[in-house]
Amino acid sequence: MRRTRRILAALIAALMLLVALPDLTMAQALAPVATADTAAGPPSFHFEGGGWGHGVGMSQYGAYNRAQRGQTAEQILSFYYQGSIVQPVAQPSSVRIWMAETPGASGVVLTAGSQPINIWAANSGQPVGWAAAGASPRITVANGAIKIADDVIAGADRVWVDLDPASPVTVNPPAYRFNRGRAEIIMLPGGVLRVIISNLGMQEYMYGISEVPSSWPMEVLRAQAIAARSYAAEKIGRAGLDQAYCDCSLVGDQGDQVYVGYEKEAGAGGANWVAAVNATDSLLATYNGAPVQAFYSSSNGGYTEASEDAFVAALPYLRAVPDPDDVASPDHRWTRDYSQSELTRWLSAASDTNVGVVQSVDVVPPLTTSGRVGRVQSATQGGVRISGTAGVKRVSGGRFQSVVNSGVFADGFGYNRTLKSTLFWVGSTPHYQYMANAKLAGVPIGCADVAWAATQRLIRPIEVRFLADIGVSCPDAAVSREAAPSTQYVVMLALAANGGLTCADLEWSSSYGYLTWTAAVNLRSMIPGCLISTYAYMVVLQVSGRLTCDDIAWNRDNGFITPLQASWLAGAGAC
Repeated sequence: MRRTRRILAALIAALMLLVALPDLTMAQALAPVATADTAAGPPSFHFEGGGWGHGVGMSQYGAYNRAQRGQTAEQILSFYYQGSIVQPVAQPSSVRIWMAETPGASGVVLTAGSQPINIWAANSGQPVGWAAAGASPRITVANGAIKIADDVIAGADRVWVDLDPASPVTVNPPAYRFNRGRAEIIMLPGGVLRVIISNLGMQEYMYGISEVPSSWPMEVLRAQAIAARSYAAEKIGRAGLDQAYCDCSLVGDQGDQVYVGYEKEAGAGGANWVAAVNATDSLLATYNGAPVQAFYSSSNGGYTEASEDAFVAALPYLRAVPDPDDVASPDHRWTRDYSQSELTRWLSAASDTNVGVVQSVDVVPPLTTSGRVGRVQSATQGGVRISGTAGVKRVSGGRFQSVVNSGVFADGFGYNRTLKSTLFWVGSTPHYQYMANAKLAGVPIGCADVAWAATQRLIRPIEVRFLADIGVSCPDAAVSREAAPSTQYVVMLALAANGGLTCADLEWSSSYGYLTWTAAVNLRSMIPGCLISTYAYMVVLQVSGRLTCDDIAWNRDNGFITPLQASWLAGAGAC
């Protein structure tokens, strides 16, 4: 392949001597104007991505793979929480877990286990209800008062059942069995009922954490138990046992950690999880003697995310580092295809992403260290740019993911159609597809090939990591992300000569200043029907120092660029 490149480079160099690039005026470059079909945008949008979740801290599938390779829980945790030490620490008690909220008219159903239950009122400290074994009284709200079946409990805004380890009680919602602590049903303003599982010791809480399958290797279960306990202890120490917003220490779903009570112990392999919890009693991952914020997610796509890029604070033990063991995840790599009508409908549901009919979606560099789409940093840096018939909007990668996923769920689809992380890109480069297909066909493509393609900007940084997944491993240090615009032109000229250059490639390179003004115009003439957007050409002019304030004003006033695009160009130094 390298010999082929040298021959091709020589041919291109000879060809370059014969190519005279015209110095066109603005008016010449903009003719002809875009057709209605071009303005309509593509019929569908293709996304390439990796991982599931925020990617900060431990990858659960990465931990699984590490355990399979013989690593201990302590070794696993020391990788994901760098510089941390696992050690015993005194644990909080009286932990309170928020489980559900439901309209008072629907109520909460308590189903007794093998033993009868008493229902107590908080205002009197006396029993106000009773249910025989297997009976299911419903607690509702009527006229501002709690009712148990048909009995009104005057003056009480809270009732509870003390739970028995030998006789689990089903509480619905959330429709789980609980056998430790106390089940509280609290009446909120407006008649809403809140379900809290309280009076839990840390170990009792840990028995009900359901974050990884109990059938996984014991060292993964031990690592998960320590991470979950560390997360809980750190948050309780920072925010308290009874936070006002939820009347709880922790939320029992993905907001903090998934808690399902007795269901985890009783489920398949539950004894393994209980054994892991017991074996790690009081153990926390600590940094400088304090519990770490032990964030974790299902899969990181091959690279952990730095805490400040996903959240706010830069924590020394939550750094962005490569994680090849995440390849064990079924979500390590994924693709999504959305029709134009779907994406338009979903993005139109939120004011900050509504651009009318969606014409283009672009990831705007720079990405985070791990390759994820980050925050909007300035008028020309970061986030996602959405263009449509009603204008242009810019949002963070997380916000774009959230709006799209809300639309997916609103249409009745499941997680298999969501953007599972902010580690994504729109579309894929032709050269990446060529290299991936060649590697899978047995061509001996190596790091030198990847580095060359990356330095020539034929493939994107995220695609370098995708290629590593199929055996084309290349350290980041070997892949420079800088390339001279003239080199980019030579490479794209070769692609155009072979019919491999698309209008989308040219639009992307032009928009980010990787081509000179005249190079972009010349390449456009080699692609039949290719009409690059006015805004992309003006960016090229701005980069080369040839864009004037009059150009911006004229194109804005005549509708070739939006007012927002005009302000970006002006703010980038043109005016």
